[in-house]
Amino acid sequence: MHCLTGVKVEIPTIFDDTPSAVLAQIAARVRARRLAAGLTREKLAAKAGVSVDVVKRLEGNGHVGLESLARIAMALDATDGLRALFPDVPVRSLRELEQQAARRSRVYGTRRDAGKRRGPTLLTPTATVPPCDE
Repeated sequence: MHCLTGVKVEIPTIFDDTPSAVLAQIAARVRARRLAAGLTREKLAAKAGVSVDVVKRLEGNGHVGLESLARIAMALDATDGLRALFPDVPVRSLRELEQQAARRSRVYGTRRDAGKRRGPTLLTPTATVPPCDE
């Protein structure tokens, strides 16, 4: 149970990483932020520029488009969480950038190759993510 400015909202503790579990937790957090801000669904919808049905759907099952989610996050002053969702992958050197560009050109080919049919291409990652410090 989380208490935000006197409003108690049950945020599910999720131990599985299924998409529906993640969406349920996001939905509960959106509702908690809305209530903590003292907003009704109608007021949040107007502030975000979305319909009340979008707010209800987000708080219910989490199924809304990214633009609607971004608008609601902005209205609730929660865009930092969205920006942190997919952080930039750090590049360690100029040589690594050049290697990434070379890999991309091999994967996508050149304009001369545009009309030729090719078999499936096995894509490789373009950057390595450093290990977490835990």
